[in-house]
Amino acid sequence: MVLALAAQKGWSVYQLDIKSVFLHGESKEDVYVEQPLGYIRKGKEERVYKLKKTLYGLKQAPRAWYNKIKAYFVKEGSVGYDYKHTLFVKIEEGEGIYLSQKKYACELLEKFGLQNANSVKNPIVPGFKLSKEREDVGELLAYTNSDYAGDTDDRKSTSGYVFLLSGGPVSWASKKQPVVTLSTTEAEFVAATFCACQCIWMRRMLEKIGHSQSKCTTIMCDNSSTIKLSKNPIMHGRSKHIDVRFHFLRNLTKKKVVKLVHCGTNDPDKTTEA
Repeated sequence: MVLALAAQKGWSVYQLDIKSVFLHGESKEDVYVEQPLGYIRKGKEERVYKLKKTLYGLKQAPRAWYNKIKAYFVKEGSVGYDYKHTLFVKIEEGEGIYLSQKKYACELLEKFGLQNANSVKNPIVPGFKLSKEREDVGELLAYTNSDYAGDTDDRKSTSGYVFLLSGGPVSWASKKQPVVTLSTTEAEFVAATFCACQCIWMRRMLEKIGHSQSKCTTIMCDNSSTIKLSKNPIMHGRSKHIDVRFHFLRNLTKKKVVKLVHCGTNDPDKTTEA
């Protein structure tokens, strides 16, 4: 997702690799290990070593390194977020260069005899209407789909989704559903809810890095009944048994966080086909 924004906005992208990264973490707990082969002290074989640094294989190692790198980023002015603990953002304002060609422009007007012509604020046809932003540029777009009772053992369906940003996929998943559904509509409804949950997290992340979504996110779905079910709060005989947690999608639709839009069958099928 961040790389997609970098490509869209022309940001510079750098990467690095830290060798033996877990060995740089500071151990804040008393951890003892047996003397390794080659370092056993004669006459003191029963003694153990106390670690000052973390080692690979210790459950404390990942967190020790995270605390160390987090302290560095915070010191440098970066801000971390609860939605993604490994993401730190620092907004820098470059000095930049200001260029002006006012003198040259005036010389051109004088050269062609236009120095006394009426000026306009914008070089466009009067009455031409401008929108605030280009349609769909930088907006999240999702496709969701589900098979029906695809698992021959427990008859559970498989949910799938893919999110597009700046013209490319940035998040995708294919996962077996936790419940056995009784219809294709119910299976698609569960899949759409699964997709909407991921959508909330992605919208929050984009907001934190300065790319807020101004509109509700469109989720493309190939099942018309599922789309109607997401908008209609009335319980029908064939849908009243659906677990209340999956009606979370209705709440998001009502709040205009997401909206389900019908699409062709072939577009979202890739998320559930092997």
